[in-house]
Amino acid sequence: LTSTYTVCTVIAALETAAALADTLERSQADAVHWRHAATKMRTNLDKLYHPDGYFRKGFLLQPDGSLIYDDVLDISSLYGPYMFAKLPLDDPHMTSTLKAVEDHLLNTSPIGGVIRYVHDGYFLSKQQYPGNPWIVCSLWLAQIYYSMQQVEKARALADWSLARASRSGALSEQFDPETGAAQGVTPLVWSHAEMINTLLDFAHVA
Repeated sequence: LTSTYTVCTVIAALETAAALADTLERSQADAVHWRHAATKMRTNLDKLYHPDGYFRKGFLLQPDGSLIYDDVLDISSLYGPYMFAKLPLDDPHMTSTLKAVEDHLLNTSPIGGVIRYVHDGYFLSKQQYPGNPWIVCSLWLAQIYYSMQQVEKARALADWSLARASRSGALSEQFDPETGAAQGVTPLVWSHAEMINTLLDFAHVA
């Protein structure tokens, strides 16, 4: 599967490698090749955009050259273009994807938070809900709100995440949508890393 998130991380990696080659004055031919590949991928990002108005999860290339699309709305398909491909948040593709995330992934359970995607069954014990809320997903959306200067929305998601910490301060991967009990790995380094990233955003805004 070629996912929107992965494509965006590869674009960032190629552009960074090209910039490093320029700075070090080495591998100039490679730098040109990497930058060209990144530009081509960036130009074709719209192939991952669903006609209903959001970046789809991805697609699978078939032997005959056709594509089978994974049309799931996934929070990573908003965060990847924002963080790695650096698409401006006022880009119509981004505003519509954000709207879809707010409509379908934000506050889908009594305890709030953001789920990865609808019908995410990973550690989900209560099938009446579309998924468990995650720390990482909630903080990704918080970071996007910061960039949009919607500080109160960002702070609400950061506070939600901090409130999920255990007595030791450990942050879990995800939580039961009703009881708030920790699910998955605890502590999850990724959850802590995104908390640090988000709090650094706060410091930048301040």
